Amino acid sequence: MEAEGAVSKSFLLICALALSLSSVASAQDSSIRVRSFDAVLTVHADGSLDVTEELTVRLAGESNEIVRDLSLRADGARESPKKLDVTILAVTDEDGEPFHVEEESRDSGWTRRLRIRVPGDGRIDRQIIIQYRVANAIDFVDAGNRSGALDELRWNVTGSGWDIAIDTVRARVVLPGGAKPTRAAVHTEPRGSAAAEATTVTSGNEVSFALPRGLSPHQAMTIAVGWPSGFIHPPRTSSLWDRIAVVLLWWPLLIPVIVFMVAFRAWDRTGRDPKAKSQVVRYEPVDGSSPAGLAKLVDDRRAPHTRIIAATLVDLAIRGYLRIQETTPSILVALTKDVGAIARSVLRGESGTTDYIIHFVRKRPEWKGLMWHEVRLLEALISAAPGDGETKRDSVRVSMLTNNFYVSVPEIFAAVEFELVAKGYYRKSPGSVKLKWLAYASLPYFAGWLLDSLLDRGFATVFDEVLPERGPLSHDALMIGIILSTLILVFFAAIMPSRTVVGARAREAGLGFKEFLSRVEPITSVEMFERYLPYAIAFGVENNWARAFEGIYVTPPDWYTGPTGEFSATAFGHRISDLSLSAASSMSSRPSSGSIAVGSGWPSTGDR
Repeated sequence: MEAEGAVSKSFLLICALALSLSSVASAQDSSIRVRSFDAVLTVHADGSLDVTEELTVRLAGESNEIVRDLSLRADGARESPKKLDVTILAVTDEDGEPFHVEEESRDSGWTRRLRIRVPGDGRIDRQIIIQYRVANAIDFVDAGNRSGALDELRWNVTGSGWDIAIDTVRARVVLPGGAKPTRAAVHTEPRGSAAAEATTVTSGNEVSFALPRGLSPHQAMTIAVGWPSGFIHPPRTSSLWDRIAVVLLWWPLLIPVIVFMVAFRAWDRTGRDPKAKSQVVRYEPVDGSSPAGLAKLVDDRRAPHTRIIAATLVDLAIRGYLRIQETTPSILVALTKDVGAIARSVLRGESGTTDYIIHFVRKRPEWKGLMWHEVRLLEALISAAPGDGETKRDSVRVSMLTNNFYVSVPEIFAAVEFELVAKGYYRKSPGSVKLKWLAYASLPYFAGWLLDSLLDRGFATVFDEVLPERGPLSHDALMIGIILSTLILVFFAAIMPSRTVVGARAREAGLGFKEFLSRVEPITSVEMFERYLPYAIAFGVENNWARAFEGIYVTPPDWYTGPTGEFSATAFGHRISDLSLSAASSMSSRPSSGSIAVGSGWPSTGDR
């Protein structure tokens, strides 16, 4: 190809070339001579350049060392120099045996010096092969120039400043497959003139240059090759800002961390229970604590269980406010039960043949000395009792509580918690604290939805287009952040209610009392059985408690009417356990979607 004649002076400056041999006059022995300098430059489609230099060198007898300086500065016509990214691959002889090489960084990191030690007799010709890769040697010229858009390689083949002669110089440039060079030029330095005696041969995607006369000391040969753009596709460089931008896309993942820190700080200040002390067995309940209140105080981490309502029911019966009758329901009553409740009973393995009638012994004016949750329970039972419109009957079946009593359960538990707060066992009602933190748990969802909407609308308003996937945040990261934040707040909602010091000590006493009720040991006091039975029901250890009175508690209580026959404390304990389960099931049962609650308007049948 014909060499370019009229090329700007900036193009001819050798300091603009990607890699060069800087001046090493003081390092090289003047008697060293380079017989030949052959270079193969292979341009890859990703924009990288592989360079293989083959030097045939006659070393001086006094020195077996040659110095190769690689300049990492590519000035060109740019306002500021570009630093080349060079990786040394190998320095070997013609048989592939590596030479000993010492690398030095010079010129504030802009020059890499290779000291190559060649073993053996220096008075014969030796071949040195240097291989390295340059990641950013290709220049991209835009379409504004007269030749159109071009990709270009400008390269100082031999480097400038050698104080030794080079007999012959050859260079071959191999372009990516399909690329045809459109221009090629060769120059010699330091005059920067075109080398008229140089030969340039183009064949397919290769261009070969030869300078048969060689180079005098301090001369260098520079080549330039250009080809149409579109054959080089460099990978997108990842700058520091690009890496930061990727991280910023996932900044919503910091939200759960912040939420956890804030929630933990709040729990540490107001939600942490006082430090526990040693626990000992107690033989009586905490003074003034009802079975429901003590059970709630001992374990408020779980969801409120209607077992403690059953304990309150038995407690009221023992104290003479109610009477419980075990009975077998008639067909009419069985038909009035919710079909879903019957199905659930079958799935649980319950026979469904036993029902319980709760008789109201004392009228409302006689309710003296009752706690708030006990009053709420009696009122709810009376409201569920069937009647003739204006007058309520004086009993209600447990089976008839299905699908209508559940609405009273929250009020009863709220009354239990209020009593615990009034006693100074809690700072605030556990239920209200949990409800508040569950409300907090919904905030991340609404905040994320609002932020996402604002970003979408704001981007569309400013740029008149849809927000791209790689916008100022990752939607996946936002969703993960919202879910994790919600789960964190739900977790803290469960542990946030805190007891006071007085409450913590009362809880420890309650745990000691539960340990006493759980032990199966013979007890001689018959009165103790009924007195502590409601607490055993609330703690779920009524069977253990009744077993301890086998052979001692032999007379049926007057507040419970069951089947006739020989009375057994253990069997009675099982009946009380069944009562608790039946009451819990009926009291907490809710109507399924679209179902109609039945039973409250049907007359009570059977013995009363």
